[in-house]
Amino acid sequence: VPASPSAFALHQARLFKTVNPLYNAAEKLPSLRAFIEAHPRHFFIVYNRIVPYKSGTIMNVISLLVRKLPKGDDPAFDRLFDEFVTGTEEFRNTRLKHLCSMRVAPSAVTGAIWLMGGEKPVIIGKGYIEQKQYVGNNFVEIDVDVSTSRTAKMIVGKVIDNVTSVVMEEMLVLEGQSPDELPERPLAAWRWLQINVDSCIIDLDESILSEGPSPEMLGRQTSSEALLPAAGAAPAVASPRPTTGAS
Repeated sequence: VPASPSAFALHQARLFKTVNPLYNAAEKLPSLRAFIEAHPRHFFIVYNRIVPYKSGTIMNVISLLVRKLPKGDDPAFDRLFDEFVTGTEEFRNTRLKHLCSMRVAPSAVTGAIWLMGGEKPVIIGKGYIEQKQYVGNNFVEIDVDVSTSRTAKMIVGKVIDNVTSVVMEEMLVLEGQSPDELPERPLAAWRWLQINVDSCIIDLDESILSEGPSPEMLGRQTSSEALLPAAGAAPAVASPRPTTGAS
């Protein structure tokens, strides 16, 4: 069923390799924090997947989404999204729905997915995978720790092992649970296209991470290079996709 256009667009996606999980990236990663603070009239979603990687390291898959739907164009969405941002962690955990579609993938990947029930919408926060959430003046961050689920680790591991042969589309939706919250409008949709992780991943110097603002970083890196730390550069690895449907 065709859905309304997404409320948010993908601004950029980056892969960061760390020793420790990168929670609260919107506050701790100086370049990302500076970018968000430099655009106070925009609202952002930081969606971070924390994935076990090579030799005991972590791959933090950070997608930065920016709102493109003007307030007032969809009052039902506005009400639900405002409650999502200002409400409780429990509310966010029971409403954020993730959809994934493998457009191209080898049998090792598709077989693992179908063995676990196939491609279907899932509300990850309902006990499937641990999520942490952070809310700021103009952002909400959702950190999904894949390492907390044996099943998720197995499937994501298959994807990573075969990622240069994978075309994968993702969508985030706030689940409508009453007639006045329907039809559902997607938050965002984007595509990963046969990426080469080794050429895209940034080996992050964790000493640059901080709990508070970094004055020397504020006001800098406010271009499309939002997610790059000062130490390095790598190509963006995902692209926006037109909305194709929501469940």
